[in-house]
Amino acid sequence: MNYIEQSNGNEWNVKTYAQLKGTSAMLLQEELARARMRESQRAAAEMRMARRLSSARRWERLARWTSRRAERAASL
Repeated sequence: MNYIEQSNGNEWNVKTYAQLKGTSAMLLQEELARARMRESQRAAAEMRMARRLSSARRWERLARWTSRRAERAASL
């Protein structure tokens, strides 16, 4: 069975069901690939946030330690 669709201006394209089915299958695969990329990007963003938070905590601990050490050195 043939399917007719109009494209630019007066041109008409005749496509078979198999061609249409292949196109939709390709679009489905592309959409799945995009979904995987979005999920990967979301996971990477979460990991970046976790690293930033742990780094901030580490720097805060170091700042407290150096502050206490400076106070002890000044009191001697």
